[in-house]
Amino acid sequence: MSASQQFKAYRGDTIPFTFDQIVDLNGAAVASLAGWSCVFTLKNRLSDSAPRITKSTALSGSAAISTSGASFTWALTPAETETLIPGRYYPFDVQVTDPSNRVSSYVGTLLIDADVNTVNN
Repeated sequence: MSASQQFKAYRGDTIPFTFDQIVDLNGAAVASLAGWSCVFTLKNRLSDSAPRITKSTALSGSAAISTSGASFTWALTPAETETLIPGRYYPFDVQVTDPSNRVSSYVGTLLIDADVNTVNN
């Protein structure tokens, strides 16, 4: 399954994500994410080999993706977004893995806008 989303946010802001419309192979809504994992990856360019930002259910602290019921949640912090270039589209994907190791990818772009309070480089 694949879906594409475009988001717009301000440089230097906290950018929250909630991923809560997860379905199984039959298209039924998943009630619990026990045994599931999630990884968010954002790059400067799609062709880059290394990610700029990674969040995961396997990580802790500000890099963690938390689960609650049938939702994955995480946030990009001001420290992570303050160096993003306004006007640039940053590609990202979210890969969700079910307990049987089947991966579903969701892709999108994050457009960064300049904040009035930050210097536009």
